[in-house]
Amino acid sequence: GYCASLGVDFLSWGGGRIPMGGPVKTMVDGTTLAIGDAAGLVMPSNGGGISQAIISGCFAAEAILDHLRDGTPLTTYETRVRASMGRALKNSLRSKNMGYAFFKGDLVTEALLRILGPIGGIKRAMECDKPMWLF
Repeated sequence: GYCASLGVDFLSWGGGRIPMGGPVKTMVDGTTLAIGDAAGLVMPSNGGGISQAIISGCFAAEAILDHLRDGTPLTTYETRVRASMGRALKNSLRSKNMGYAFFKGDLVTEALLRILGPIGGIKRAMECDKPMWLF
């Protein structure tokens, strides 16, 4: 395979579930901050979460520095995360739920994608700018 051609050996590999139910109820517990997947910061409509992990990691670092510097509560991290990406995550969860409700089979899915694709509904839904049903 490709990795073997580069002389790369896998020592171990693994994976886990992608949290697709939206953000956790609380991202801060005492001095513990949940970021990225641990905080449920994944776009349920498409499974994307790398940018949310990076952004939440930066917000967490800033909150920790502020807390150490002047005692700012660590809960400012959660407030900032929800203000920054809460709406997009909520829209993504709604789009996923609508998809599960309506896309029950290959023929139905194909027909809906052909209808919605040209008018931009799918693109907006995947970007989580607006819920899929708001054109």
